[in-house]
Amino acid sequence: MKPAPALTILGFVAAFAGCGAEAACPVTGGEPAAELGLSGGRLGDWEGLPGDGDGVMEIGPQGGFHLWSMLRLRGVCVGPGTARYEVRTKDTGAPVDDGAAPTDVELDPDLTDGTARTTKGVQTFVCPASPPTNLVDRPVIVSLEVEDAGGHSLSAQTELTLRCPTDHPLILTTCHRICDPGDVEGSTLADR
Repeated sequence: MKPAPALTILGFVAAFAGCGAEAACPVTGGEPAAELGLSGGRLGDWEGLPGDGDGVMEIGPQGGFHLWSMLRLRGVCVGPGTARYEVRTKDTGAPVDDGAAPTDVELDPDLTDGTARTTKGVQTFVCPASPPTNLVDRPVIVSLEVEDAGGHSLSAQTELTLRCPTDHPLILTTCHRICDPGDVEGSTLADR
């Protein structure tokens, strides 16, 4: 069994747009809020953000390394929506990845208080980065925003330190070769 990825919320940002207009769709209860968490893959369940500050990347089917994130939401429309994500290095603000993907917002089956969540993990492609960038053991800022069917947007972000998975030696070595190429400043591979 592979270890669950972990993140620590060091910053929490919730933004709500479109206030004042009545939503044309069923709205979940509570004041608008968003909480960023991880998912164990595209169809994985909510894993939250354990407190060690590490974001353990997962290997993808084509050999790249990814993080999968989800949002828990309150005060949003249930139904189809769009997820937008962005990852930047903390020290320089350089972009690592950004994009958008369709998602659905549903009532969270694990909670009974009207909290909703995105129904599937949003894949954030982390490495190999272009241009080549050393990302292993490097702090990044992960942001995720969901726009619901009513045009409301909620977002959250967190700081985490990217780590390679350690559950298999070959995957660990591959991760370091791809995500920490060693030919750019700050390489941790050169120190091994």
